[in-house]
Amino acid sequence: MPEAPTDAAVLARLTQRFDWARNNLAQLISEGGVRPLTMQSRAVAPHRPLLPVRHEATATTTGTDRLLSDAATFQLWPDWSLPAHAFSSGLPGRHLIESRRLDHPLNAAGLGAALAEGWSLYATDLASDLGGFDDRIEDRIGYLQHRSLYAALAAIDIGIHLENWNRQEALDYLKTATSLPDPVLNSFIDESVRRPTRLSSAFAGSVAIRNLRDRADTRLGPDFNLREFHDAILAGGPRPLTTVEREVSAWIAAREPQAPVD
Repeated sequence: MPEAPTDAAVLARLTQRFDWARNNLAQLISEGGVRPLTMQSRAVAPHRPLLPVRHEATATTTGTDRLLSDAATFQLWPDWSLPAHAFSSGLPGRHLIESRRLDHPLNAAGLGAALAEGWSLYATDLASDLGGFDDRIEDRIGYLQHRSLYAALAAIDIGIHLENWNRQEALDYLKTATSLPDPVLNSFIDESVRRPTRLSSAFAGSVAIRNLRDRADTRLGPDFNLREFHDAILAGGPRPLTTVEREVSAWIAAREPQAPVD
């Protein structure tokens, strides 16, 4: 039987992933840096999803954000789940977009939640593109399972609030879609009941960002610049996805090659 991980061991792995992402961040954005971040061991707060890694943003522009994890919660998850959660909660995910939020005049917490949640999930795709899951086949499985999990969470969010699913129906669905234990699954169901659309916003937001990227890539062709695209997403601060789509559409139009005039 494998030895149970310690808090120090989990934080060491988390730090390794964060440092790797920070060293590769220049491939993804061309403007701005990120706020200071510390790694801490802390149990999940009551009435919150049992996630193995959590980002805690500071309330001030001069404070330090925290990336939280603890061995007791981590043991509820497969070992290979940590890299995906590290990239999603840290860099290039939640920590990056929270850094932009606090640096923007419209920095109210909760504004643009779908963008923040969507970017955090989209960030695992970016980490995959850069080779962040190539060290172990198990880590790549963890990345794919992470995407699958959030698709399933979106489904139960819709089921509970639009189809009147009860707890057992939501739990049964998650059991067929994931291999996570009941305490974790029930914590997600509690979150859906407490905060409608919160779970579905991550999957919907990530799909929206990916669709905008594909549209920009198709229309701009060789003139498409991934770093500038990400700058356009992040520079506007916290805002609804509809506003992001309108702004990115204008960004594409301004760069699209013009047809020659006869």
